[in-house]
Amino acid sequence: MRFRFLTLLFGVFAISGCTIDFTPPEFLEPPILRQNPNRAAPLVAILDVSTDEPSRVSVVARSDAGERRIDFDDYATDHSLTILGLAAGLEHSVDVTVTDLAGTGRPWKDSLVFDAPPLPDDFPPIRLTVSRPEEMEPGATLFAVNKSDAATDPGAGWIVVLDEGGRVIWFLKTTHPVGDIRRLRNGNLLYQSGPGSGADATEVTLSGEVVRRWSTSRRFDAETEGRVPVDADMFHHEIFEMENGNSHR
Repeated sequence: MRFRFLTLLFGVFAISGCTIDFTPPEFLEPPILRQNPNRAAPLVAILDVSTDEPSRVSVVARSDAGERRIDFDDYATDHSLTILGLAAGLEHSVDVTVTDLAGTGRPWKDSLVFDAPPLPDDFPPIRLTVSRPEEMEPGATLFAVNKSDAATDPGAGWIVVLDEGGRVIWFLKTTHPVGDIRRLRNGNLLYQSGPGSGADATEVTLSGEVVRRWSTSRRFDAETEGRVPVDADMFHHEIFEMENGNSHR
C-alpha cells in the first residue's frame, strides 16, 4: 500500500509539471555600494547588483540612527538601485539579499559600508526641540528652506527631508529659491522655483537629476535650457499632480 501511494504522489507531480527551485540565485560579482555621482544630493547611495537569474533585492541599513529595511519589487539580473534614508555624517552598514522568482534567497556574505557625508558648512541650521515618533504618522518630513536674501543669492534654495528624530536623511541644494514641493506618483519631486519661487516648475528624481522644467513665458525667457513654455505670468502658491499625470498650479 505504501509503494502505491508513493507512485501516485510521484505521478501527480509529473502530470502537473510542477518543479521546485531550491537553488538560490548566485551573485555574479560582489555588490557595490557607491555614492550618488550627483553631488547636489550627496546622501543618496547607489547599489549595483548582478545575479545569474532574475532576482529582486532587499537591503537592511544599520547605523547609530537605527535600522531601516528596503525591499525592491522588480526582478532583473542587473540592478542599479537608489538607496535612500541614510542620515548625514554617519557610517551605515548595509546587508544585501537577493531572492529569485521561486522565493529562494541568498544574502551577500559581507556587510557593505556607506559613509554618509556630513552636512555642508552652509547648510541651514536645524534645531530639534521635540520628537515623539509614537505620535507621528510613519514616514519622513519634506520641506523647503530659502535664505532671507533668496532674491539675490543664486544658491539660496534647499529641499530637505528629516526622519522622525530630526536627522537629515536627504537634501538637494538648488541654484534658485524653492517654493511649494510635492511627491509625484512616480516617486519624483515637483517643486516651484525661480525668481519669486514662481517662475518655474521643476521635476527632479531623488538622485537630483532634472527630468523636465516648465517656465512661464509672459515674464521670463521660457525657451532657455530646454524649458517647456507655459502661457502664464507666474506659477502661484500650490502645485500638484492631476489624475492624468499632468501638473496643475
